[in-house]
Amino acid sequence: MISGGMGRRAIAAFQHYGIQTVTGATGTVRHALAQYLAGALQGAAPCAESISHTHEEHAAAGPYEQDTAGRLREEVELLQQQLEEAQARLDQIQGR
Repeated sequence: MISGGMGRRAIAAFQHYGIQTVTGATGTVRHALAQYLAGALQGAAPCAESISHTHEEHAAAGPYEQDTAGRLREEVELLQQQLEEAQARLDQIQGR
C-alpha cells in the first residue's frame, strides 16, 4: 500500500494482513509508483497528524480496532478530516 501518509493503526492493520506499507508518496500515482520502483520510497512511518492527535488514546486490545463499528468510526473521522482540509484549500484558492 503506497500512501502519502497513514496512522499507526492503519499501518498495523495492513501489516496484520501481510500487506507492505510505504508512506511519503507525493504527486500523481504514476510519479509515486515510479519513486517506489526506483527505491526512493521505502518503509512506513505514522503521519504527523496521527501522532499529534494521539490516536493511541482510543486504541483497542489488538493492533487495530477489531469491531466493524470501530473501524467505520475511524474511517468517518479520517474522511471528515480530509473534507475539512480540502475545504480549507478550496477557500484559500478562492480567496476566502
